[in-house]
Amino acid sequence: MNTEQNYVVQEKQFKKLDEDFGFYEYETRFIICQPDGTLIDDAQGYGYKTAQAAHKAHWFKNKGGKEKIDLTKKQANVFWKKNKKFGDELRDYLESNWKREIPNKEIEEYAKEKNIIGFSPKFLEYLFRY
Repeated sequence: MNTEQNYVVQEKQFKKLDEDFGFYEYETRFIICQPDGTLIDDAQGYGYKTAQAAHKAHWFKNKGGKEKIDLTKKQANVFWKKNKKFGDELRDYLESNWKREIPNKEIEEYAKEKNIIGFSPKFLEYLFRY
């Protein structure tokens, strides 16, 4: 059981009937509760497969995760629209080096060489969507 400020992720056993063979199988799932045990979220009754998935769902639903992702997406869209030429050059650079993973620091240095202001590695996720 992992405890954070205002919620707890608890392990729970779910019983599942195997209809073909007529026996029960138990699956470990995770639910999100308040520290006093009041249920907050149980993935519509199914539970989350991992504790990490439960924490991620709680962050996304209750701690502004969606708003943060939407804000990053908007910032990235504005950046790539203003810097189309850099986006094309960076796309070519990444595609020509596809055999190796390029660290974010190297990409940031590439942006500095091109005198690009306001670049963030978070924007890379949205580069190939244009």
